[in-house]
Formats: sequence, C-alpha cells, structure tokens
Amino acid sequence: MIEQDSFQNGLDLITALAESSRASQRQLEEAVTEMRTRFADNAGVLRALAFVLNTNDRFAEAYNVARQGLTIDPTHPCSIATRRVHWFVAGLSRVDRIVMEAARFLPDNPYLQFHFAGVQLALGEYDEDDEGWKRCRWFYDIPGTGNQQIRPTFLEWNGEPVTGCQFLLVSKQGRGDEIQFLRFANWLHSQEATVDVLVSESISCLANSMTSIRTVFTTIPPGPYIYWCHMLRMPEHVKLDLEMLPVAMPYLSVTPDKQHQWKTYIDAMSSPGTNAKNKRIGLV
Repeated sequence: MIEQDSFQNGLDLITALAESSRASQRQLEEAVTEMRTRFADNAGVLRALAFVLNTNDRFAEAYNVARQGLTIDPTHPCSIATRRVHWFVAGLSRVDRIVMEAARFLPDNPYLQFHFAGVQLALGEYDEDDEGWKRCRWFYDIPGTGNQQIRPTFLEWNGEPVTGCQFLLVSKQGRGDEIQFLRFANWLHSQEATVDVLVSESISCLANSMTSIRTVFTTIPPGPYIYWCHMLRMPEHVKLDLEMLPVAMPYLSVTPDKQHQWKTYIDAMSSPGTNAKNKRIGLV
C-alpha cells in the first residue's frame, strides 16, 4: 500500500522545481528519476507523475513516464499519456499504435475510445469506412459529460435525407467546438433543410450572423422538428472526408454595430495625443 503523503510530497517537489526559474534541469531530472524508481511498479503513481509533468509542459519526461506506466498495466486508462504529450513528442504514427493497443484492452472505456478517435482523425482517417468520426460518439458516454448533454425528445438524426425538414442542430460542449461545428448548419441548408441551432449563450451572437440559420436558441425550443443532431455527430452522418473540407468558408460575419464599435475604439486609441505610437493589437 503506497503511503499517500510519501508520493504526494514527491509530486509537490517536482511541481515546485518545474515552476521555479531558479531550479536547474538536473534537480528536476533527479527528482523525477527518484519517483520513477521508487514507484516503478505503481501505474497510478506514474500516471499522477505524468500528469504533473504534462501540466508544466515537460512533455518528453511526461511521455516517458506514461510509457513506463503502460508497461506495468496496459489496461489502466490513466496510464495513457494525454493526447497533448503524445502529439508533441511521440509522433502520430507511434501514438496510433499505443492508443490502439490500449483501446483494444478496454473496448468500453469512453476516455480511451474518444482519445483514439482524435488520433485517427489527426492521421486523416476521414473515409466512410474509417472509425475516427464514428468513435467520436464516445464523447457522450464520458462521465460528467454525457450526463450534461441535451437530448431533445424529437427524432435523432442518423443520416436520413433532410430535404424539407425542420432540423435542430444541438451543441452544449466546448465553445471552440461550437464555433467550428456551426458550419454544418450551412451543409444542412444546402440540403434544403430549415435549420435552427441550440448553442451556448456566449456563442449565440456568432450563430445569429449565419444566413443559413433561421433561429438561434440558448434553451431547448418547443419544436416541432423532424430531426435533431448533436454537432459532434454531424461529420459521421454526412460522411465527411478531406475533399469536403472546409464545408463552409466564410460562415461567420460581424454585425455592423460591432464593426462601428471597434472602429471607434481603435480610432480613439490612435488619435493625436494618446501616445499610441507603440501600441499593438492582438487577435486571438
């Protein structure tokens, strides 16, 4: 039985060394080596160590620790290094083999299956027979994620023809995903569907700028709709491949009042007497 205080003290020390500008690389390496040696047979501790290193952008060290954890227990989902570590250090072809093996051991583990989907998509496995987009459905089975997803009472879409249909496109996931997947409203519109969307409050103004969308909602509308679909499932059902990308560009626009607001603001910064000579503007 591992003593909690013992390995936690080690993790705290490594965190402090990684964050310190005065600590040397040698000190950090010695602390990591000591932890890897002392807890060499404990996949849980190694997983925690990999997480700490990854959080502090020590990708190479995190990757090696995670690999050590996999040799101890390849069926332990927490022994898999994060996707970020893999892609920074290992290269996608190696990642594919590692994650595929872990996914084979745990075919019902939503974390691994969704992680594997991301690797497959990054490798360009977009074809109809590939599993990348299909495996994305595991996102909705991840504890704490799937339970929060909205599931309207209308018929869920599985790729049927949508011509003439009232269609509700649903997203309650990451804001970046919402912005990216909003473009599928254009695809539905091109198939002659009438498209409404259900999005987060902060994304609603962007969705309202799209001419392919009839109405934007931030709470479940009463309907009726013939079909609804989560945005993340759209690529699977439209059989998205590389030739279909970027689906819609441009698909978002800025309202005239926002254009006027920012023009006025920037002009004021640049007016004589504001000492604006060295000001820079960054767009994220």
